[in-house]
Amino acid sequence: MKRAFILILALFTLALPAFSEPMLSADGAHILALDSSGNVWAWGSNHRGESIPGKTGERILAPEIAFENASLIAAGQQFSMAIDDQGNLYAWGDNRERQIFAVEDEKVAIPALLMENVVYADACDTFAACVTQNGECFFWGGGADKTMIFENAVKCEAGMNFVLCLTEDAKVYEYKAGESNLMLENVKDISASGESRYALSSDGTLYAWGAAAPDGRLAMPGGARYVEAPEVVCRTENIQALHAGLTLSGFITTESELCLWGTLYSYASSIDEGGTVQAALVDGALLSYGSEPILLYENVKDAAFGDAFIALLFESGDVYTWGSNDFGQLGNGCFTQTALVEAEDDEGYEVEIISSADSVFPNVPITLK
Repeated sequence: MKRAFILILALFTLALPAFSEPMLSADGAHILALDSSGNVWAWGSNHRGESIPGKTGERILAPEIAFENASLIAAGQQFSMAIDDQGNLYAWGDNRERQIFAVEDEKVAIPALLMENVVYADACDTFAACVTQNGECFFWGGGADKTMIFENAVKCEAGMNFVLCLTEDAKVYEYKAGESNLMLENVKDISASGESRYALSSDGTLYAWGAAAPDGRLAMPGGARYVEAPEVVCRTENIQALHAGLTLSGFITTESELCLWGTLYSYASSIDEGGTVQAALVDGALLSYGSEPILLYENVKDAAFGDAFIALLFESGDVYTWGSNDFGQLGNGCFTQTALVEAEDDEGYEVEIISSADSVFPNVPITLK
């Protein structure tokens, strides 16, 4: 089913703190936003309680407060994490893959304390990682409890079954399947999501490695291939922050300009009562940005990419969202309805879109107070 594409942005306003940690974080079909008072706002999918802990319902259609007194946020596929102002790391939502290892429940309705003295955390899919005040980097999820994998760490970025670690001596290591490998030296920032990895060197060179595809997701032209070692994407001295996503990524410059590459897809999905995806239908590309970084927006402060939607925070404090909206990811009070039907070839099920396309690109502004 093809949809006519008209881009209309959903808007709400946040007064956000002036530090470099993520103020927006998204994964799967939900998003977190951190305001200047330490409130964590959440919306989107809530099948496993990943948006609002303890609240029943498949979707959170408008932003609600999920956590208070936070200093950093991180969203996984169906779970969420927040570091409070005392350095305590909490998590809530799905725990079927030990994402929230401190408790045994498969669905965590009250934020659970995972660790103390944490300065940074990140999540992707069913995996998570964090860095403590003394520089230890821990990795967990995917069915495994936490493991200390690096020392002298300053930042970690989780991907789909791996983690990147930036150390005090400006080296980047990748940990996967129980092994760690030195990938680059003289690095000042990293970002990862899905099978995409990025590192920014001290001289302004942006490197990428992981799963490249024709849709430009790794900022590399050509067909599908796996890039084992870092390759140069571009060179610029004004990159301030990297933002990796599943099928599109970008960076924000010191002039608050946002450059993007890759493809934003549209999809609809059906999830059973237990929170398990039964079927998913990719409805084609909504926006294709190409395989080279292109300047698209100015006055941007932060960005987050979910599985098929985008959220941008502008310097004005306004947050804009666009993309798929089957679980209320756009936060505008509505969603694209779907139904699970038997496939015509009797080989399973398909997702049938039963609502109008209007709900995919909402035009109702939202303001957080």
